[in-house]
Amino acid sequence: MILLTLALTAHILMESTAYDLQGPTKHGEPAGPGIVAVDPKIIPLGSRVRIEGMGEFLALDTGKLIKGFKIDIWMPTYEECMKWGRREVTVFIYAPISRGGDTFGRELDAKNGAVRSGDWKDSDADGAGPVGHNPAGVDDRSSLLESPIRSRTDKSHIRQSISPVERHPERGLPPSNRDPKGAGGTRDQVRSTAKAQGVGTYNRKCIEYSRGETFLYGLGRGHFAREARAVSGGLGECETGSKSDEVGGVWIVKKPQIYKYAELQEMQSWELDKKIEKAQEIIRETFKQGKKVALAFSGGKDSTYLWHLIRKTCPEEAKNMIVIFGNTGVEYQESLLFARQLGREWGGENFYETKLDRIKVPRLKYEAQKEVWAMIEERGDVARYLNKKGRLLSTDKLNEAVTPEMWEDFRKRKLVWEVGTQVSFWFIAEQYGFPILGKDATKLDAPRININVFLKYSTEESKGNEKYYSMLRKFPDMRISHSCCVFIKERPSEKLQKELKCDTLFRGLLASESRRRTFTFLDHGFLYNTADGYLYSNPLSIFNDEDIWAGIKQDNVPYAPLYDLEDNDGNKLFERNGCYVCGTGLAYEGNNIEILRKHYPNKWQALMKYGMANEIKTFACAISDDIKLNVLDCKWLLNMRPCAFDRLTPRKNLLEDLQYGTLLF
Repeated sequence: MILLTLALTAHILMESTAYDLQGPTKHGEPAGPGIVAVDPKIIPLGSRVRIEGMGEFLALDTGKLIKGFKIDIWMPTYEECMKWGRREVTVFIYAPISRGGDTFGRELDAKNGAVRSGDWKDSDADGAGPVGHNPAGVDDRSSLLESPIRSRTDKSHIRQSISPVERHPERGLPPSNRDPKGAGGTRDQVRSTAKAQGVGTYNRKCIEYSRGETFLYGLGRGHFAREARAVSGGLGECETGSKSDEVGGVWIVKKPQIYKYAELQEMQSWELDKKIEKAQEIIRETFKQGKKVALAFSGGKDSTYLWHLIRKTCPEEAKNMIVIFGNTGVEYQESLLFARQLGREWGGENFYETKLDRIKVPRLKYEAQKEVWAMIEERGDVARYLNKKGRLLSTDKLNEAVTPEMWEDFRKRKLVWEVGTQVSFWFIAEQYGFPILGKDATKLDAPRININVFLKYSTEESKGNEKYYSMLRKFPDMRISHSCCVFIKERPSEKLQKELKCDTLFRGLLASESRRRTFTFLDHGFLYNTADGYLYSNPLSIFNDEDIWAGIKQDNVPYAPLYDLEDNDGNKLFERNGCYVCGTGLAYEGNNIEILRKHYPNKWQALMKYGMANEIKTFACAISDDIKLNVLDCKWLLNMRPCAFDRLTPRKNLLEDLQYGTLLF
């Protein structure tokens, strides 16, 4: 019998959120009641924790946004998650007693205020550990129980940072060997410090942004204080830091949250008339602050109602407002025709439609790219095409290795995207991947061949994407990406906005649409400036879908006929418009792919045959960790009923699920 001894390591103040995702946790168990997601650097996976006022939980999961001193509590419904919101909780941590490395203690000490630059390593066996730490290296954290993490507004814990030379004399290298700018520690060490604090990585200006706070990592003498004052002057007070004549150190600039979640809930409970008054107040203020104002228009109900409200509130200003319709090229016909018609009627000459970019040099298709790269490897010429970090210099760099005979062969086999080809969804899907997972799950925006090369040759660590990288390694041809949003939606709109010299943008975003948009509103409010100098205005933030429809009905506002389409039982097919090729909702019933199959069979067939079916099947095999089932024929699966591609559901026997028309998510 193995006796597992647990000890109370600390009780700390953490920022708490909630999530309702299904499927396996990072630890392997199914997500469910009593499970929390944590940053393993702070709370080791498998630890038992007690949240004051709530009871005990197991730390079995992680999350992209759960970095640093944050804890995400699993709840059964989205509504409960939203009701919980974001709040501070006291967490008591129980973990197995261990000896040696004390990463947890260092992170905890950093949270207490001793934020340092210099060399952080997993074990300080030399006894010269970080400031405020047990010099003997013994894992006795009893003193921490007497000193819980203080509130960020409590400055009594602030301590001056100490240079790495003072702390570790044997590491007293000249600044040029540590950091070109003279900051304490190497760039990798500064980057690891940034990662430890959950704020990203070191960049050229050394300014790191995160929700609620901004971290400025040491720039050395002179530059450090100047940059720190600039940031703190724009965002709030400096909570900790070092003087300009010190080496290293970290400034933490607190950026106060605009609204509490309870305040958002209160505003969301207002009567419609009061919400409209608030929206009109924001609209007037936007025109006061903005010089050349534009509206981001999608043809959906939210942006349509916002356009109506702008015309109603500020009719004269609305006449000169630019309207930018983001045509992705894969819009539902009902939505596309409505957007263009309304644009002509309401916008006239101020109505603009985005256009997709076109490639300027021939681009090999993925199958051809693999052949060329295999040839490069065979002749031992790999280094010529890689940068110092082991990444492919560029996808188009492969063209240099292609002989005239190979170009002719590839063109005969239709494996070349010719000059002038639109950067459309079909181009992005072939080069990058299909939108099967959401943005948070597939943050990689590189072409698939670039990812292959990176996984094989790069020495960089893939923190934050380990599970995704693992799937890509096991299934080297799996192409799943959310890059289509960037290339066919975001970039064309941003490009047109810049060409028209618009400095202000109205957007019909609702905080109730997603957790991400909820937090954006809490952090920034209705009206805010972005880092690139634009003014963003979201007057409808406190509205919900029912409010939008009530406002449309009240003022008899036109809307896209897409919203009136019903199934055989009289249920509405679409709650919102969007690209018909999007498969990010496959975890839920009535998702876009199922609607497409039943009501737009020609579009569904084209999408599936183009490659979506194969990627859904491959993804199911990757999640189930059963590579042999990937050989199943998609044509056979596509003819099954119920359809094997309508929904991804949590199952264990993948082969049985495929045969009976469900897949594993």
